[in-house]
Parts: sequence; C-alpha cells; structure tokens
Amino acid sequence: MVKMNESGEREWAKYFSGKTAESICENNIGYVFTGYMKKAENGQTKTVAYITQTNQTGDVQWTKTYGNSWSDSISKAHSIHQTDDGGFIVTGMLAAPNIVKGYSNIYLLKTDAEGNMLWETVAGGAEYAEYTEGSSVQQTSDGGYIVTGSQGQEITNSQGYSYYIPFVALYKFSADGSLQWGETYEGLSNERQDYGHCVLQSSDGGYLLTGETTDYAGYENMLLLKTDGAGNLIWQECFKAEDAETAFGYSVVQTADGGFIAAGNTRVGENTSIYLVKTDSDGSFLWDKTITYEELYSTFARSMQQTRDGGFILAGSKRFSTTSKQDIFVVKLGPEAQGVDEILVCVTTPTAITGVVNGTAKTASELGLPTKITLVTSIGSVQADVTWDVASSSYDPADTAEQTFTVCGTVVLPSGVINTNSVSLNVSINVTVNAAASLPAGPYVTPANINIIASGTGTFTISLGQIGNEADSATVVSNDTSIVTVNPANVTTSGQVITVTGVSAGNTTVTISFSGGSYTGGDKTVSVAVTDNVYTVYFHNNGSLYADKTVTSGSALGTNWPDNPTRSGYTFGGRYTGQNGTGAQYTSATVITADVDLYAKWMYSGGGGSSTPTTPSTPTYKADVKIENGTEMMLPVTLDKDVASGAWYNEAVSFIAAREITSGTGNGNYSPDAKLTRGEFIVLMMRAYGIAPDVNPTDNFSDAGNTYYTGYLAAAKRLGITAGVGNNMYAPGKEITRQEMFVLLYNALKVIGQLPQGDSGKTLSDFTDAGQISSWAQEAMTLLVKTGTVGGSNDKLHPTGTTTRAEMAQVLYNLLGK
Repeated sequence: MVKMNESGEREWAKYFSGKTAESICENNIGYVFTGYMKKAENGQTKTVAYITQTNQTGDVQWTKTYGNSWSDSISKAHSIHQTDDGGFIVTGMLAAPNIVKGYSNIYLLKTDAEGNMLWETVAGGAEYAEYTEGSSVQQTSDGGYIVTGSQGQEITNSQGYSYYIPFVALYKFSADGSLQWGETYEGLSNERQDYGHCVLQSSDGGYLLTGETTDYAGYENMLLLKTDGAGNLIWQECFKAEDAETAFGYSVVQTADGGFIAAGNTRVGENTSIYLVKTDSDGSFLWDKTITYEELYSTFARSMQQTRDGGFILAGSKRFSTTSKQDIFVVKLGPEAQGVDEILVCVTTPTAITGVVNGTAKTASELGLPTKITLVTSIGSVQADVTWDVASSSYDPADTAEQTFTVCGTVVLPSGVINTNSVSLNVSINVTVNAAASLPAGPYVTPANINIIASGTGTFTISLGQIGNEADSATVVSNDTSIVTVNPANVTTSGQVITVTGVSAGNTTVTISFSGGSYTGGDKTVSVAVTDNVYTVYFHNNGSLYADKTVTSGSALGTNWPDNPTRSGYTFGGRYTGQNGTGAQYTSATVITADVDLYAKWMYSGGGGSSTPTTPSTPTYKADVKIENGTEMMLPVTLDKDVASGAWYNEAVSFIAAREITSGTGNGNYSPDAKLTRGEFIVLMMRAYGIAPDVNPTDNFSDAGNTYYTGYLAAAKRLGITAGVGNNMYAPGKEITRQEMFVLLYNALKVIGQLPQGDSGKTLSDFTDAGQISSWAQEAMTLLVKTGTVGGSNDKLHPTGTTTRAEMAQVLYNLLGK
C-alpha cells in the first residue's frame, strides 16, 4: 500500500506479506482493502477472502476472513466499496463441493463497519459455472447492489461442437442480498471469451460496464456496454487503438457531459501501453489516447478516478522487461485528457550508444539506433518515430581504430501532439565503435592459474598464435600426475580446451610445449593448486544443532564424535539421517561423501526410575514384553482399579501399561469410558512409538501451556505430525474425533516410516457413513481401512464420533501387539 501527496510524492508505503490485494477504499479510520490469502484450517491450507482495516498511516487495525460457511470452500474477493451505513460490500468468487458440484460462483458479502459479516450469498451457479465470478460491485440508488463479472455459458459452435465459455454477466441484488435479476451479454463472437471488469450506475439510472470481448480472430477488444435499470441492453461498443492487436477495459467513469471515459491497456507488437477511450452518452467514439514509455516493456492501468481539478489519476503496474518484477505505477492526467491536443514541450536527447563491435554495418538497425524518441508534452510524455541519416555520418566500417561519431535524425510528430512552441524536431545521437581487438602475437594460454579440489576439474585454453607467429601443435604435460592429470595431451587446433583433474592435494604445474610453424618462443606453464574436498557433519538433538565435525571426502566419520546427549526417561540409540531414528544409521566406519545432518534416536525407558519392582497396591497381571535384544520375558503389570479382568479392553490396557505408554489417570484408575482428548492422544501415540518430546522448545502452539503434553506438542509440530486447528492453536483439551485421531496416527507413522502394510479387502465405500469423512482425512482413513488397522462397526466408521480411552488402547494394541 502506497500513500502519495497531490504532487505524486510518496508519503509512506506498507507491505503485507501472505496476502493478495485486489481492491481498496477509504473510510473515516483510514483505508480498507480486500483480496484473498492462505489460511490453515483442520490440518489443511485453504484460500479465503479477507478484509483488512488500517489507520491513516497504514498500520493494520484488524483483519477478518470470510467464506467459511461452506465446508472445503475456496473464496476470493476482487472488489470492495463502503456502503451508506458505514459498512462494506464485497464481491468475488466462491467454490465449494456442496454448491453446484464445487464450481465457482459469484460471491457477495456484506459487513458492518468493523468487518463483522451481516450476510453472504452466491449466485450464477450452474454445471458450467467454473467461469463464474464477480469482478466489481457498487451500491445502487435504491440501496441495493450491482455486480459485474463473468458467467460460463454453454454454446454450440458452427461445427456443431458444444462447450463452455465465459460471457459478460450483470447481477442486481436487493439491500438484503436477495437476487433480483441476472443477465449475460454476447460480445463480438459467441464462440470466444468475454469478461466484465468494472460497473457503475449512470445518471439515467441504468448501468455502464467495461471489460473485454474477443473477436472471431481471437483478439481482445475493449468493451463498453450500456443497459437500462432492469439490465436490458441499450448499446455496446468495442474499441482498440490504431495498429493495436488487443485492448482491455478495467475502469470507467461518467463525465460531466454525460459521456464516459474508460481506461485499460492496449498491445502493439510486444509492448503494452495505457489506453483511454472517450465516448458520448450513446457510446459514440469521441477520442482515444495511448500513453507509452519507451524505457518500459509494459504499463497497465487497472483503476481510474476523476480528481478535483477535472483530470484523472490512473493506477496500475509497470515492467521494464519480460523477466523483471512488476512495480506500482501511477499516472496523473490533467483536464486536457478529455480530448484537447497535447502541446509539445521538448524532445528528449537520446542516450549515447557505446561498445559497438568494430566493423559493424553502417545502418541504423545494426548500429542499434533507437526507433522511437520520447517527447515531453503538456500532459505527460509520448513516443514518436524518428528517422536517422546514417549515410551522412563519418563512420567507416573498414577502420579498425576506435571511432566516435554523430548521427542526425528527424522526429515524426505523432497524431494528437501539436508543436505550437516551434520546438525543433531535429535530434542527434553519439555512437562509439570499439577498436578492433588485438590478440597476442604468438601462442598463449589462459588462464595461467587454476584452483580445484581433489576429484574436481578445471580448464584452460591453448591458442596456437597468429599467422606469421604461430605453432602447428602443442604437447601438454602434468609435472606431477599424483596431483593432477590432463586431457588431451596433444593439441593441433587453436582454441583447444584442456581439462585438468585433481588427484590429491598439492601444488604443481602443467607445461605446454609448442612445435612447428613460425613460433620460436619458449614453453608456457599453468600453475595448479589442489585442495582436499571437506564435508561437514551436523549433529542435532531435540530440534537444535549442538555440534559439527569436518571430514575429508572419502574418509570414515571416525571415533572423534561429540559426547552422546542424555535425556531423562530415554535411552540414546545412535545417530540417524532422519529424525526419531528414521533414515540410515551413521557409525564411526561410515564413509562421508557429502554434507550430512545426523539426529539423535531416543528410546523411551519409563522415566529413569528404579528397576526394582515394588509391591503393587492393586491387582497385578503379567504381560509378554519383547525387549531391545529380541528376548521375550514376563513382566508384572499393575492394572488400574477400574479395568475388570473380563473387560474386552483388559488385554489392550495391560499391554500399554506394561510398556509405560500410560500410567493411568490417577488414584489407580485408567478411566476406560472417559472421552479421549487431543492432548491425551498425542502423548499416548508418541510414547507408543518412541517419539520423544522436545525439551525447552522454542516453537510451540499458543495453547500448549506448561504441562505433561507441552513437549510432545512441540515435537509433533516440528516433525509435521500436526499443524493444529488454526491460528497456531492445537486445542489439547478438546475431545478428539475418530477421523482426527486417525489422521494424527497416519502422520506419525509416515514420519517414522512405519505405515501399516497389507490388504484387508475393504475400502471406504464399504461403509455407509464414508460421506461424512472430511477431505483432509480421506488419505489417512483410506490406508488404515485398507490395511485393516481401522475396521469400523455395523458397516460404519463414525468419523465424526468421539473416542474413549479404552478404544484408544485397543488401537495401539492392534498396531503394536500383533
């Protein structure tokens, strides 16, 4: 956002990352702009419309997002205006699966002055509505709203083929958002694409819009279209600058004489320029104007407003080349823009041309003379053709010395520019042609010094010299082949490139001996320095880099490692290329061939307490446990008071208690029927798979608190197991749904490389409530059902239902105890 004074000088600029801005208006607080942005929701990222309010200096006061009333929706805002109640009206597009097969629709949003939504609606939906969206909205005199944009229409071409293209659309809504009528309009061709970009209510109560319509040849034309108050077409006209291929209309205003001025852009050849068209109230052409800047590749006008002095201000973008970034571009035009000829003020002096290659042909094009000159006029600047008299210049292409000379030319005054000040139209330009390049008289080698690494390569080039002082051939010899080798060793062609390959670290020379021809000089040498290639091994623990070690390429990592890290309740299990023991394990014998990051593996050991068994205060049972070396043994397990010996979940709870995945809920209870929360689940799951919590985390969810699940949430966020529920929150106290549980489980198993295998023969379609599964849970539940990890009950998966602690124990037992 850029604020300028009346002279076009910048007062301040603000930058808003992560947002696409489409439209802006002003209110008593400051400025309000709208567009669309990415927003995280339920572990997924979606596109949503937003409104941002700033103060008078561009500081953000609030931002609110919209379009969330429909699940899995995409919403974008393209136009905003303040309404007479101080609130805002916004139009754009919205697509959602439950609205006409998910295609886009015109989206209309009404808010109060603080951005709180009052109502929202969609219109224009149809099976072919993927082309349907709103581009511009205005409040009408009856308190309602008029919207223009595009709507897809089914057409049949002259060959009998049916397909869908966008037509210009106009929609009228009442003050409460009810659709009153909608119309589409056919432009130059009913087989090409047309769009409406800007609409206004004219002084007669009808509507005037501008946009683009494509002719049968496939070229766009600026469109002006006039209707009455009910949307009935009165007239439509198309415009394009002389010799232009295309033209587009993006903004339109009604002038004091009842006519209209439309602004947009037009393209001639590869250059795009600002384009203005003036008509009377019946759409009859009065004048047009093209504004071109020679130094710019393209200029675009996207918005136009009339200023207090009767002139116009245009805003858009500019680019200096096809690869450069776009910059904001603002043009101020005086009242003269309404059709009065521009008065020539002066002719700019063209920039001198230097660095021309010696011997270049004596023509304007070969010498690189400009084809156009910039003229400064009473309302800005325009481009004019120029003819150059190169033949009369002193340039001699046969002269090998440096030459600086002057070429005279004459400016051709363009249409619409008058020379009442009798400004001279004669111009001149200075041109410098370089002297012919001089080469060494005899053979030479370049470069004379090369620096490479062991097993790396470098090159140098051999010239055999010029006629009269040249060699017929050369021999290339490495003076120490244990350091470098060369290829080829024999040269018979001037300009031969020699490749030098490093063998080991050291310094040596390569000798080039010349023979034959007229050359009588001595040998040439190239100095070569070879250094060892060194790689760095980075050691990580708990998401932080705590040590590194450099190793020569091809050498083993060795025994000089950093001390093994320690962590209460966990056993260090070596270093791996992936986090939490995934990827390849590195030992002292591992050969290093590239930079590498190594991560500590942690195995949960139950909190580091005494291994001496204590007398349980509640009944104990025995559970089979396989320890690290593969040996099976019987461990006594203290079951909770509320886990009956005959309960269906008794074996599962015994299993996870024996592995200290759970210690119950306190006072000897497990609470099997209690609903599982999101915080409880993430801890149980990560303990079950030995995924350690972060210690003293620096990045965590805002609601992670300082409790038993805090470190686990930080680790889950860092590893990508969960992105939370939005706004950097995880909601640990919220009861977890089955589909949330399965997605988190799936993500964790994917991170540690332990996704379940096999095929149960079942798919989601085998369950009657599969349609309740959210799109973000489809991938996880498809795999877990296929592998038999999730079985459902009575042909249902209950994806939105909650989970008890007993059911969670059974899921972990099914995965780990089989």
